[in-house]
Amino acid sequence: MTNTLLGSLREQILDESEPLAGLLRKCLLLGAETGSESLRQWARYELSGYDDDAEVPATGCCRRHR
Repeated sequence: MTNTLLGSLREQILDESEPLAGLLRKCLLLGAETGSESLRQWARYELSGYDDDAEVPATGCCRRHR
């Protein structure tokens, strides 16, 4: 299933009508299937916002509002 999921992501990421939240949820799943905790954590932060103590990557812009 990992190859199918990765192929789906590759196709959908170029489609500007594809909702970002759906792509990030697929990244969560891909991270789980491949054992990549860093991918899962990044996708969680992008979906929910970064904690105050989390390191925000240069591409991230928003922290979680409390």
